[in-house]
Amino acid sequence: MKTALVALLLLSFSVHAQVKEEVDRFTGKVKLTYSSEEKIVPDGRPHIVLSWNSASSSADIFLFTGSTREWRYLKCNHVNWLADGAALATGETTHHGEVSPPRRFIRLKESIIQTLSLENLEAISSASSVEFRICNDEYALTSSEIDGFRQFLAKAKSSN
Repeated sequence: MKTALVALLLLSFSVHAQVKEEVDRFTGKVKLTYSSEEKIVPDGRPHIVLSWNSASSSADIFLFTGSTREWRYLKCNHVNWLADGAALATGETTHHGEVSPPRRFIRLKESIIQTLSLENLEAISSASSVEFRICNDEYALTSSEIDGFRQFLAKAKSSN
């Protein structure tokens, strides 16, 4: 199920960051998704997608690491977060990998899925700086990504 969601999330976003809201007309449940501005980040930073369903009290974050020739995070894929220098207690991660059909050489696409609580989202949304580490690789959210988390959290709270 998450594999299909990963593929759907990658296909459904434009270049501009936004929070998308869908209401299930049968159940009334709300599904929110947010995607960072760029699908392919040139400096190797992961592309970020958040997904939340009103039946849940947490969000799944998808960190897409792009296309490579070797598995980068297959065996080491823990994700740690700092919001204004304070560590966040976050959930376990799941690694998802996909092998593209070879043209000249095989390309691998990786994503890491982690559950973030609404408290985690609040800490990230209210921070002026947010850093995260996948295995040993460190990254920082941009101000527009932090704003995207803020918009996502506001919609999640109003839909709950």
